[in-house]
Amino acid sequence: MIIVDYKDKDLLYYDIIKIIKRAMCKEKNIVVLTEIKENDLTELKKISKDYGVSFRYYYNNNFLKLHYNKNIVEIDTPVVAIFQLYNNSNLFDIQLGLRNYLLSKGYKISQIGTERNCEFFGFHSIPLDISMDSYNSKILSFNKYISYIEDQEKPDIFII
Repeated sequence: MIIVDYKDKDLLYYDIIKIIKRAMCKEKNIVVLTEIKENDLTELKKISKDYGVSFRYYYNNNFLKLHYNKNIVEIDTPVVAIFQLYNNSNLFDIQLGLRNYLLSKGYKISQIGTERNCEFFGFHSIPLDISMDSYNSKILSFNKYISYIEDQEKPDIFII
């Protein structure tokens, strides 16, 4: 299995796509955590189907471009927010532990994490476009994101 996540898109993009294609042809399963251009994504899905390998693509950067407007939406689901005051406080481990505990008690959970690879653990990551210019834009965008997840998943509780 190859898990792909990289920061310098321009420098590595085409090399990474070639490596993914080669690996799929050698029947390797692929998980991608960063943006892939639409034409490459279509081709990778076809190669995956042709070779019978798993291709998992977790990238949610386009969400905010589609759902942005200037009104706050009321969120009806209770929200538990976990924040880190100090470095090395194991924030991600605490989020996972709370998630597992609530799932074991039968709660339906929607979760948004701060790590880019959250989807690999079964929950959402904060979209990259949240880093827009103004705080108002960030707040409105995040509100729309939570509302969208609430409508789609109908959770008993949010963990952020």
